[in-house]
Amino acid sequence: MLENLTNLTAVAHGRDLLLTFSHNIGAALHDMRDRSTSDADAIHLMRTAKMIRREIFSHKHEFDGNLKNDDSSEPSGLLYLVTMILEGVGKTAAVDSVAALSLAQLIVFNCQKRRKIVDTENIQSVTRHAASRDTPLPIYIGLMLYSATRKKKHIDKCHKLGLSVSYDRVLQLTNKTANTLCSLQTHYV
Repeated sequence: MLENLTNLTAVAHGRDLLLTFSHNIGAALHDMRDRSTSDADAIHLMRTAKMIRREIFSHKHEFDGNLKNDDSSEPSGLLYLVTMILEGVGKTAAVDSVAALSLAQLIVFNCQKRRKIVDTENIQSVTRHAASRDTPLPIYIGLMLYSATRKKKHIDKCHKLGLSVSYDRVLQLTNKTANTLCSLQTHYV
């Protein structure tokens, strides 16, 4: 073919041979092929994110007073994805990584359907955390900071970082716990 068509050039790219009319066009075709694989990777990431988000928002977990660190507070798909990221693809048979469980709980806690921006005195603050997705780890961190320091600024700093529930939520939980204990005590007396 190359002998009969004098303007045709063969450009080798790996195991493929591209036939073009100029060496520059062959390189452009090769780059276009590489871009299509990165586009395919981006599409895979987008589909994975949509699947995990759908699982997160369909999975409800209300705080019931139990801070036991088990895998019931986050979707299994998210937990497997975080485990694969941390430990490798072949390590998904048994999820026993405390780090993967903690990260999955923080992802569920910080996940939001729509970004809500509240303008308070020209300061942009983002409402991030829904009480319906309170997982044990952020509640534990908030309660631990409250019991150790009772400082609102420390709890709110961790809340802004997405590591803890807010100071107001900590107060709600401590009041709810105290009211439950008082009602149980009067019930047994």
